Amino acid sequence: MMKQEFCIRCVQPTSYYINTPITLRHYFVEGAGQLCEKCFYELYPVPGAFDSDGYVRPAGQDQNQNKKE
Repeated sequence: MMKQEFCIRCVQPTSYYINTPITLRHYFVEGAGQLCEKCFYELYPVPGAFDSDGYVRPAGQDQNQNKKE
């Protein structure tokens, strides 16, 4: 059984296993470790919009941002 990687900040399980190469992971910080998506955007905010969970997502992930009226 493969062991799941946990967020180094909130200790919640992530979608990665410990044997997943870091080049294939999102939210991995060299010298620190694996973060979950929420903790990553709390620590490294980027321009974007707050979603319903109350944390910032990158501008490219906001489906309504590029709509023209």
